[in-house]
Amino acid sequence: MKIGRIALFILATALCLVFLSHAVEPKTSAGWSRKPPGNLDPKKIPQLVSITFDDNFGLADPKATGGVRYILDFYKDKKNPAGTGNPNNFDGLPIKASFFYTSIYVVDDSKKVVGGKSGEDHAGRNRSAWSDAFKAGHEAANHTVNHFNGGVVQLDSDDCCRARNFSVAEWSAEIQGCKQNLIESIGANQNDVIGFRAPYLGYNDAVFTSLTNLKFSYDSTIPNCFDDQEDGTNCSWPYTLDHGSPDMDVVAKKFSAPNAKIPITFPKVTSHPGLWEIPPATLIIPPDSLASKYGFTAGLRDRIAKRVPMPYPSIYEPSSGKIAGLDYTLLIDAGLTGAEMSAVLKYNLDLHTAGNRSPLVFIAHSHLYAYSSAESNPDSPTAAIRDERWKGLTDFITYALSKPDTRIIATRDILDWVKRTQK
Repeated sequence: MKIGRIALFILATALCLVFLSHAVEPKTSAGWSRKPPGNLDPKKIPQLVSITFDDNFGLADPKATGGVRYILDFYKDKKNPAGTGNPNNFDGLPIKASFFYTSIYVVDDSKKVVGGKSGEDHAGRNRSAWSDAFKAGHEAANHTVNHFNGGVVQLDSDDCCRARNFSVAEWSAEIQGCKQNLIESIGANQNDVIGFRAPYLGYNDAVFTSLTNLKFSYDSTIPNCFDDQEDGTNCSWPYTLDHGSPDMDVVAKKFSAPNAKIPITFPKVTSHPGLWEIPPATLIIPPDSLASKYGFTAGLRDRIAKRVPMPYPSIYEPSSGKIAGLDYTLLIDAGLTGAEMSAVLKYNLDLHTAGNRSPLVFIAHSHLYAYSSAESNPDSPTAAIRDERWKGLTDFITYALSKPDTRIIATRDILDWVKRTQK
């Protein structure tokens, strides 16, 4: 009889532990929604901001300055607002960035990468900066080995940018090759590299199958907030691709142009259970009525409209002022100054904070803030242009940190916060 009671006690205890473990375990799936996780009151949660940097070349030339080095120096010792001292909301914690690395730029030029090209680092200069970023606690994320356009939307006919429509195996070679390069080069391990973004935001459905097979936690390729009902205050929160991507359905419906000079057809995203999508922000160009408040010259929307059509992923919708949330889009394709970029970012931060506080994920490129020469880095042709852009970006970060509810964190930390907050 005693043995039976002991056995029942052990069984009951085990069942309780199993129940409790499931009760506190964060959900691994979440439906698409404009509401914060757990239906929390937006005014009682932080405004999460992630400044992400793609590619991350620009320092291989011995004369190069800025880039990843500027970012590390600027982020050093800066902390998020104190809030109530709750570390789960990143109150008072150091600010962090996410670097989506294209790993050919960290491989020495004496070696070959996946596909047979030579590496593009010289004397370990990129590697040194990337290693320091990792040691400082910034996120190391995956942006493939070669930065090819593996999707189906054609940018142009150049080898880098033509639509390759990768298979699952081709995506996997690029993604796993990048992860291996990061492990070998900067000291990361398998569990550190959990996030991915497709070069040029060029995707097909096979990339999500590859990410699922390779056990990545999240993708950050699919932009949100292009729906006509969305105005910057009610963009979607991170979600899993269990039922595809409503955000991409909107983009496909609005911007597919199969009969255009460069055809654009956005493929359907099918079910990829458990793979999170952390959408890059779609930004809204502020209207002229706010020119004095945000410090830009009136007519900004019209000036950008004159540059349409811009190459994908630089989508601009003149009727709403919505534009793809990349610094390359703003600074290169749309021709904005650093100060104008800063004004756009400040306006959108204020929209997000006043609304449902969906995370603001901005895609930057560290080489736009590096300078060596116009020949080695044509996107930053002079030090003066680099400096003006850098001032615009850092002015925005300073503005964001002046807001008591803003938290500047890595993209992986957005995912952690969302999963913790679900009920």
